[in-house]
Amino acid sequence: SLTSAGFTLDETKSLLKPEENASLYDGTPSPYDPSVNLGASGNITTYTDSAAGGTALATGQKTTNGRIAMDYKGDPITNLVEIAKGLNKKAGVVSSDTLVGATPATYLAHVPERHLSDEIIKSTAASPVDLILTENDSSFKNNKSAYESLYKSKGFNNIAYNVDELKNDANRVLGLFDGIVTSQNDPRAPTLKDLTVFALDYLDNEEGFFLMVEGAKIDKKSHSNQARLMLKELLAFDEAIEAAMEWANSRDDTIMVVSADHETGGLYYDYETATQDTIEDDIKWLTYNHSRSRVDIAVYGDISEFTNYYSSLFSTLEGLPYWDNTDIFKMCASYL
Repeated sequence: SLTSAGFTLDETKSLLKPEENASLYDGTPSPYDPSVNLGASGNITTYTDSAAGGTALATGQKTTNGRIAMDYKGDPITNLVEIAKGLNKKAGVVSSDTLVGATPATYLAHVPERHLSDEIIKSTAASPVDLILTENDSSFKNNKSAYESLYKSKGFNNIAYNVDELKNDANRVLGLFDGIVTSQNDPRAPTLKDLTVFALDYLDNEEGFFLMVEGAKIDKKSHSNQARLMLKELLAFDEAIEAAMEWANSRDDTIMVVSADHETGGLYYDYETATQDTIEDDIKWLTYNHSRSRVDIAVYGDISEFTNYYSSLFSTLEGLPYWDNTDIFKMCASYL
Protein backbone atom coordinates (compact mmCIF):
# COMPACT_ATOMS: atom_id res chain seq x y z
CA SER A 1 0.00 0.00 0.00
CA LEU A 2 1.01 3.64 -0.20
CA THR A 3 0.24 4.51 3.44
CA SER A 4 2.96 2.59 5.20
CA ALA A 5 5.70 4.74 6.67
CA GLY A 6 7.58 1.63 7.71
CA PHE A 7 7.49 -0.52 4.61
CA THR A 8 10.96 0.27 3.28
CA LEU A 9 12.75 -3.04 2.83
CA ASP A 10 15.69 -3.50 5.20
CA GLU A 11 17.87 -6.14 3.62
CA THR A 12 19.94 -6.49 6.80
CA LYS A 13 16.95 -8.17 8.49
CA SER A 14 15.51 -11.44 7.24
CA LEU A 15 11.90 -11.31 6.09
CA LEU A 16 11.94 -15.09 5.70
CA LYS A 17 12.58 -15.82 9.38
CA PRO A 18 10.11 -13.80 11.45
CA GLU A 19 11.17 -15.51 14.68
CA GLU A 20 14.55 -13.80 14.38
CA ASN A 21 13.09 -10.33 13.83
CA ALA A 22 10.03 -9.99 16.02
CA SER A 23 10.38 -6.20 15.96
CA LEU A 24 9.34 -6.24 12.31
CA TYR A 25 5.94 -7.67 13.24
CA ASP A 26 5.00 -6.93 16.83
CA GLY A 27 3.29 -3.77 17.99
CA THR A 28 1.96 -2.67 14.62
CA PRO A 29 -1.35 -0.82 14.70
CA SER A 30 -4.37 -2.36 13.03
CA PRO A 31 -4.43 -1.71 9.28
CA TYR A 32 -8.08 -0.75 9.77
CA ASP A 33 -7.25 2.26 11.95
CA PRO A 34 -9.03 5.17 10.20
CA SER A 35 -6.15 7.54 10.94
CA VAL A 36 -3.81 5.16 9.15
CA ASN A 37 -6.20 4.64 6.26
CA LEU A 38 -6.24 8.38 5.67
CA GLY A 39 -2.50 8.41 5.19
CA ALA A 40 -1.03 9.28 8.58
CA SER A 41 2.74 9.44 8.54
CA GLY A 42 5.47 10.02 11.10
CA ASN A 43 6.49 7.00 13.16
CA ILE A 44 3.39 4.94 12.44
CA THR A 45 4.24 1.56 10.95
CA THR A 46 1.40 -0.28 9.32
CA TYR A 47 1.18 -2.89 6.61
CA THR A 48 -0.94 -3.40 3.54
CA ASP A 49 -4.59 -4.14 4.25
CA SER A 50 -6.85 -6.31 2.10
CA ALA A 51 -8.31 -3.32 0.27
CA ALA A 52 -4.94 -1.95 -0.85
CA GLY A 53 -3.50 -5.43 -1.42
CA GLY A 54 -6.55 -6.56 -3.36
CA THR A 55 -6.50 -3.37 -5.42
CA ALA A 56 -2.85 -3.99 -6.37
CA LEU A 57 -3.67 -7.53 -7.53
CA ALA A 58 -6.90 -6.52 -9.28
CA THR A 59 -5.76 -3.29 -10.95
CA GLY A 60 -1.95 -3.24 -11.01
CA GLN A 61 -1.78 0.01 -9.02
CA LYS A 62 -0.91 0.63 -5.39
CA THR A 63 -3.29 2.69 -3.30
CA THR A 64 -3.82 3.79 0.28
CA ASN A 65 -5.25 1.36 2.81
CA GLY A 66 -9.03 1.14 2.78
CA ARG A 67 -9.61 2.07 -0.86
CA ILE A 68 -11.46 -0.36 -3.13
CA ALA A 69 -10.14 -0.26 -6.73
CA MET A 70 -9.53 3.47 -6.43
CA ASP A 71 -6.26 5.37 -6.45
CA TYR A 72 -5.11 7.54 -3.56
CA LYS A 73 -7.00 10.50 -5.04
CA GLY A 74 -10.25 8.55 -5.08
CA ASP A 75 -10.41 7.96 -8.83
CA PRO A 76 -11.56 4.49 -10.00
CA ILE A 77 -9.03 2.08 -11.52
CA THR A 78 -10.00 -0.54 -14.10
CA ASN A 79 -9.84 -4.07 -12.66
CA LEU A 80 -9.26 -7.50 -14.20
CA VAL A 81 -12.98 -8.31 -14.35
CA GLU A 82 -13.59 -5.17 -16.40
CA ILE A 83 -10.58 -5.88 -18.61
CA ALA A 84 -11.77 -9.44 -19.28
CA LYS A 85 -15.29 -8.29 -20.13
CA GLY A 86 -13.86 -5.64 -22.44
CA LEU A 87 -12.19 -8.50 -24.35
CA ASN A 88 -15.54 -10.34 -24.70
CA LYS A 89 -14.56 -12.92 -22.10
CA LYS A 90 -16.62 -14.04 -19.14
CA ALA A 91 -15.60 -13.19 -15.57
CA GLY A 92 -16.42 -14.42 -12.09
CA VAL A 93 -15.58 -13.85 -8.43
CA VAL A 94 -15.82 -16.51 -5.71
CA SER A 95 -14.98 -15.87 -2.05
CA SER A 96 -15.67 -17.35 1.37
CA ASP A 97 -15.91 -13.73 2.53
CA THR A 98 -19.13 -11.75 2.20
CA LEU A 99 -20.24 -9.74 -0.81
CA VAL A 100 -18.75 -6.60 0.78
CA GLY A 101 -15.43 -8.21 1.76
CA ALA A 102 -12.45 -6.11 0.75
CA THR A 103 -10.80 -8.61 -1.59
CA PRO A 104 -13.81 -9.60 -3.71
CA ALA A 105 -14.89 -5.95 -3.72
CA THR A 106 -11.67 -4.83 -5.42
CA TYR A 107 -12.63 -6.98 -8.43
CA LEU A 108 -16.25 -5.81 -8.42
CA ALA A 109 -16.62 -2.28 -7.07
CA HIS A 110 -15.05 1.18 -6.85
CA VAL A 111 -15.49 2.90 -3.48
CA PRO A 112 -13.22 5.14 -1.38
CA GLU A 113 -13.53 3.17 1.88
CA ARG A 114 -13.81 -0.57 2.47
CA HIS A 115 -16.37 -0.24 5.27
CA LEU A 116 -19.01 1.45 3.09
CA SER A 117 -21.07 -1.72 2.69
CA ASP A 118 -24.11 -0.22 0.97
CA GLU A 119 -21.93 1.65 -1.51
CA ILE A 120 -20.00 -1.55 -2.29
CA ILE A 121 -23.23 -3.48 -2.93
CA LYS A 122 -24.53 -0.77 -5.27
CA SER A 123 -21.21 -0.41 -7.07
CA THR A 124 -20.95 -4.20 -7.49
CA ALA A 125 -24.35 -4.22 -9.19
CA ALA A 126 -22.83 -1.99 -11.88
CA SER A 127 -19.93 -4.41 -12.49
CA PRO A 128 -19.98 -6.29 -15.83
CA VAL A 129 -19.14 -9.55 -13.98
CA ASP A 130 -21.07 -12.68 -14.97
CA LEU A 131 -20.92 -14.60 -11.70
CA ILE A 132 -20.54 -13.75 -8.00
CA LEU A 133 -20.52 -16.43 -5.28
CA THR A 134 -19.90 -15.28 -1.68
CA GLU A 135 -21.36 -15.46 1.79
CA ASN A 136 -24.37 -13.24 2.37
CA ASP A 137 -24.00 -9.93 4.16
CA SER A 138 -26.16 -8.27 6.80
CA SER A 139 -26.42 -5.09 4.73
CA PHE A 140 -27.88 -7.08 1.83
CA LYS A 141 -30.21 -9.02 4.14
CA ASN A 142 -31.48 -5.83 5.77
CA ASN A 143 -32.42 -4.33 2.41
CA LYS A 144 -33.04 -7.56 0.53
CA SER A 145 -36.03 -6.52 -1.57
CA ALA A 146 -34.44 -3.33 -2.88
CA TYR A 147 -31.10 -4.98 -3.62
CA GLU A 148 -32.73 -7.94 -5.36
CA SER A 149 -34.62 -5.53 -7.58
CA LEU A 150 -31.41 -3.63 -8.32
CA TYR A 151 -29.46 -6.75 -9.30
CA LYS A 152 -32.32 -8.16 -11.36
CA SER A 153 -32.49 -4.85 -13.25
CA LYS A 154 -28.80 -5.37 -14.10
CA GLY A 155 -29.47 -8.79 -15.63
CA PHE A 156 -28.79 -11.09 -12.68
CA ASN A 157 -31.62 -13.53 -13.42
CA ASN A 158 -30.33 -16.14 -10.96
CA ILE A 159 -30.12 -14.90 -7.37
CA ALA A 160 -29.45 -17.95 -5.21
CA TYR A 161 -29.33 -18.33 -1.44
CA ASN A 162 -28.46 -22.04 -1.41
CA VAL A 163 -26.63 -24.33 -3.83
CA ASP A 164 -29.82 -25.96 -5.07
CA GLU A 165 -30.91 -22.62 -6.54
CA LEU A 166 -27.79 -22.13 -8.68
CA LYS A 167 -28.50 -22.34 -12.42
CA ASN A 168 -25.72 -23.11 -14.86
CA ASP A 169 -27.69 -21.66 -17.80
CA ALA A 170 -28.50 -18.30 -16.20
CA ASN A 171 -27.43 -15.09 -17.92
CA ARG A 172 -25.83 -13.76 -14.74
CA VAL A 173 -25.51 -15.40 -11.31
CA LEU A 174 -25.44 -13.89 -7.81
CA GLY A 175 -25.04 -16.55 -5.12
CA LEU A 176 -25.20 -15.40 -1.49
CA PHE A 177 -24.93 -18.17 1.11
CA ASP A 178 -25.42 -18.17 4.86
CA GLY A 179 -22.22 -20.18 5.18
CA ILE A 180 -19.32 -21.45 3.09
CA VAL A 181 -17.89 -24.37 5.03
CA THR A 182 -14.67 -26.35 5.14
CA SER A 183 -16.39 -29.74 4.82
CA GLN A 184 -19.64 -30.86 3.26
CA ASN A 185 -21.72 -31.34 6.41
CA ASP A 186 -24.76 -29.38 5.24
CA PRO A 187 -26.16 -29.79 1.71
CA ARG A 188 -27.26 -26.14 1.78
CA ALA A 189 -23.82 -24.84 2.81
CA PRO A 190 -21.29 -25.26 0.00
CA THR A 191 -17.54 -25.61 0.29
CA LEU A 192 -15.14 -23.34 -1.58
CA LYS A 193 -14.37 -26.35 -3.77
CA ASP A 194 -18.07 -26.76 -4.65
CA LEU A 195 -18.35 -23.13 -5.68
CA THR A 196 -15.10 -23.23 -7.66
CA VAL A 197 -16.26 -26.25 -9.65
CA PHE A 198 -19.62 -24.60 -10.40
CA ALA A 199 -17.90 -21.36 -11.42
CA LEU A 200 -15.49 -23.11 -13.80
CA ASP A 201 -18.31 -25.00 -15.51
CA TYR A 202 -20.47 -21.89 -15.70
CA LEU A 203 -17.76 -19.61 -17.10
CA ASP A 204 -16.23 -22.03 -19.60
CA ASN A 205 -16.72 -20.76 -23.15
CA GLU A 206 -14.82 -20.45 -26.43
CA GLU A 207 -13.72 -16.86 -25.80
CA GLY A 208 -12.16 -17.64 -22.41
CA PHE A 209 -12.72 -16.24 -18.93
CA PHE A 210 -11.19 -14.77 -15.79
CA LEU A 211 -12.00 -16.16 -12.32
CA MET A 212 -10.82 -14.98 -8.90
CA VAL A 213 -11.27 -17.44 -6.01
CA GLU A 214 -10.48 -16.36 -2.43
CA GLY A 215 -10.09 -18.47 0.71
CA ALA A 216 -10.85 -15.47 2.91
CA LYS A 217 -11.10 -17.17 6.28
CA ILE A 218 -7.43 -18.15 6.33
CA ASP A 219 -6.76 -14.49 7.06
CA LYS A 220 -9.63 -14.18 9.54
CA LYS A 221 -8.49 -17.13 11.66
CA SER A 222 -4.92 -15.83 11.55
CA HIS A 223 -6.11 -12.48 12.95
CA SER A 224 -7.25 -14.37 16.05
CA ASN A 225 -4.16 -16.63 16.02
CA GLN A 226 -6.30 -19.78 15.84
CA ALA A 227 -3.88 -22.24 14.26
CA ARG A 228 -6.19 -25.25 14.07
CA LEU A 229 -9.05 -23.33 12.43
CA MET A 230 -6.65 -21.51 10.11
CA LEU A 231 -5.27 -24.85 8.92
CA LYS A 232 -8.80 -26.15 8.24
CA GLU A 233 -9.47 -23.09 6.07
CA LEU A 234 -6.11 -23.52 4.33
CA LEU A 235 -6.93 -27.15 3.51
CA ALA A 236 -10.35 -26.12 2.17
CA PHE A 237 -8.61 -23.62 -0.09
CA ASP A 238 -6.17 -26.33 -1.15
CA GLU A 239 -9.11 -28.54 -2.17
CA ALA A 240 -10.47 -25.73 -4.35
CA ILE A 241 -7.04 -25.36 -6.00
CA GLU A 242 -6.83 -29.10 -6.58
CA ALA A 243 -10.27 -29.10 -8.22
CA ALA A 244 -9.25 -26.22 -10.49
CA MET A 245 -6.06 -28.00 -11.49
CA GLU A 246 -8.01 -31.15 -12.33
CA TRP A 247 -10.29 -29.03 -14.49
CA ALA A 248 -7.31 -27.44 -16.26
CA ASN A 249 -5.21 -30.60 -16.67
CA SER A 250 -6.65 -31.49 -20.05
CA ARG A 251 -6.21 -27.96 -21.43
CA ASP A 252 -3.29 -25.97 -22.79
CA ASP A 253 -4.98 -22.56 -22.66
CA THR A 254 -5.22 -21.97 -18.90
CA ILE A 255 -3.01 -20.15 -16.39
CA MET A 256 -3.57 -20.53 -12.65
CA VAL A 257 -1.94 -18.14 -10.18
CA VAL A 258 -2.03 -18.76 -6.43
CA SER A 259 -0.82 -16.13 -3.99
CA ALA A 260 -2.01 -13.80 -1.21
CA ASP A 261 -2.51 -10.08 -0.77
CA HIS A 262 -0.56 -10.10 2.53
CA GLU A 263 0.51 -12.30 5.45
CA THR A 264 -1.39 -12.23 8.74
CA GLY A 265 -0.09 -13.00 12.21
CA GLY A 266 3.65 -13.18 11.62
CA LEU A 267 3.24 -16.96 11.64
CA TYR A 268 6.31 -19.16 11.87
CA TYR A 269 7.35 -22.69 12.83
CA ASP A 270 10.42 -24.89 12.65
CA TYR A 271 9.88 -26.59 9.29
CA GLU A 272 12.81 -28.96 9.95
CA THR A 273 11.19 -30.56 13.00
CA ALA A 274 7.45 -29.98 12.57
CA THR A 275 5.31 -32.89 11.40
CA GLN A 276 1.71 -33.26 10.33
CA ASP A 277 0.88 -34.48 13.86
CA THR A 278 2.64 -31.62 15.66
CA ILE A 279 2.13 -28.64 13.34
CA GLU A 280 -0.80 -27.16 15.27
CA ASP A 281 1.29 -26.94 18.44
CA ASP A 282 4.46 -25.86 16.61
CA ILE A 283 2.92 -22.75 15.05
CA LYS A 284 3.86 -19.48 16.74
CA TRP A 285 2.46 -15.99 16.13
CA LEU A 286 4.03 -12.55 16.46
CA THR A 287 1.01 -10.30 15.97
CA TYR A 288 -2.76 -10.26 15.51
CA ASN A 289 -2.43 -7.98 12.50
CA HIS A 290 -0.99 -8.13 9.00
CA SER A 291 2.78 -8.36 8.71
CA ARG A 292 5.47 -7.46 6.23
CA SER A 293 6.36 -11.11 5.57
CA ARG A 294 6.65 -11.94 1.91
CA VAL A 295 4.06 -14.35 0.51
CA ASP A 296 4.62 -17.08 -2.03
CA ILE A 297 3.36 -17.14 -5.59
CA ALA A 298 2.74 -20.39 -7.45
CA VAL A 299 1.82 -20.58 -11.14
CA TYR A 300 0.30 -23.45 -13.08
CA GLY A 301 0.87 -23.13 -16.80
CA ASP A 302 3.52 -21.78 -19.15
CA ILE A 303 4.41 -18.17 -18.30
CA SER A 304 7.84 -18.16 -19.93
CA GLU A 305 6.82 -15.41 -22.35
CA PHE A 306 5.93 -13.14 -19.44
CA THR A 307 8.95 -13.94 -17.28
CA ASN A 308 11.33 -13.53 -20.22
CA TYR A 309 9.84 -10.15 -21.06
CA TYR A 310 9.74 -8.86 -17.47
CA SER A 311 12.89 -10.56 -16.16
CA SER A 312 14.70 -7.23 -15.97
CA LEU A 313 12.07 -5.95 -13.52
CA PHE A 314 12.45 -8.77 -11.02
CA SER A 315 15.08 -8.45 -8.32
CA THR A 316 16.26 -10.81 -5.58
CA LEU A 317 15.99 -10.52 -1.82
CA GLU A 318 17.76 -12.96 0.49
CA GLY A 319 18.73 -14.95 -2.60
CA LEU A 320 15.17 -15.46 -3.88
CA PRO A 321 13.32 -13.78 -6.75
CA TYR A 322 11.18 -10.91 -5.56
CA TRP A 323 8.00 -9.82 -7.35
CA ASP A 324 5.91 -6.81 -6.52
CA ASN A 325 2.19 -7.46 -5.94
CA THR A 326 1.40 -5.39 -9.03
CA ASP A 327 3.46 -7.82 -11.15
CA ILE A 328 0.76 -10.45 -10.55
CA PHE A 329 -1.79 -8.16 -12.20
CA LYS A 330 0.56 -7.60 -15.13
CA MET A 331 0.92 -11.34 -15.63
CA CYS A 332 -2.82 -12.05 -15.42
CA ALA A 333 -3.69 -9.17 -17.72
CA SER A 334 -1.08 -10.20 -20.30
CA TYR A 335 -2.63 -13.67 -20.66
CA LEU A 336 -6.26 -12.60 -20.95
